[in-house]
Amino acid sequence: MAQKKTSKIDNSEILAKVSELVKFAKDNKLSELEFETEDFGFKVKKNASPAMPIDLSFLSHLGIQNPQTAETQAEVVSEKPSYNPDKILTAPLNGIFYRAKSPTSEPLAKEGDYVSPGSVVCLVSSCKNLNEIVSDKSGRIAKFLVANEDNVAKGDAIVLLE
Repeated sequence: MAQKKTSKIDNSEILAKVSELVKFAKDNKLSELEFETEDFGFKVKKNASPAMPIDLSFLSHLGIQNPQTAETQAEVVSEKPSYNPDKILTAPLNGIFYRAKSPTSEPLAKEGDYVSPGSVVCLVSSCKNLNEIVSDKSGRIAKFLVANEDNVAKGDAIVLLE
């Protein structure tokens, strides 16, 4: 008679590991994460649409009831802050955000710099082309809203002006 396969880790360990991996994916700005063990597997894929809670109900077969607590939902779902549209510069295309032309170059613009329409502020790499992103507004750069080498989508807020 075949023996029933027994789990090598308990349910709380599984939930802790899933939460840890979701946090790792978020912290490292991964768009996709796949994890598989002998006992279970899952795949999380981020898309450009607004953040949605991740459905962890697939863990119910392991005996975990309602694994998605308010705490894990808060960790997984992050709302984008809203900014005054007159005070932000947005990404005009999808790509990878860069503050300088090369890793050893000075940033094209820094926090505290004054920009006017036509000033080159940063670059977005798309289809292996570096596209200069120019300001369409005047103001002092208060903050860059994305980190160097972050993925950006068309319309994402990238620079906050004072």
